[in-house]
Amino acid sequence: MASTAAPRRLSAIAGADLSKAWQEVSAPVLAMHGTADTIMSRADSIAIADIVNRARPGHAEFVEIEGGDHLLASHNKLIDSIVPKMLDWMCRQLAATN
Repeated sequence: MASTAAPRRLSAIAGADLSKAWQEVSAPVLAMHGTADTIMSRADSIAIADIVNRARPGHAEFVEIEGGDHLLASHNKLIDSIVPKMLDWMCRQLAATN
């Protein structure tokens, strides 16, 4: 028997306005979106970065991953560019704190 808990949680989240929560994030944010994502829209990912940057200018960055699904994968394999993009972003964040 399939659980109905996950769909209920997802529907609750889908109707929620998470902008206040994103405004309160103080850590740097890397909002990544795969062009093949069927769960979250590109506009939603851009909005996350915009909301964070309005509250804390320069704290968020949006990166689009060509061919990536919601898990930033293609054919069940992580897109090759993900790790280098994440490492580059992390290095820039560390450099900014020094």
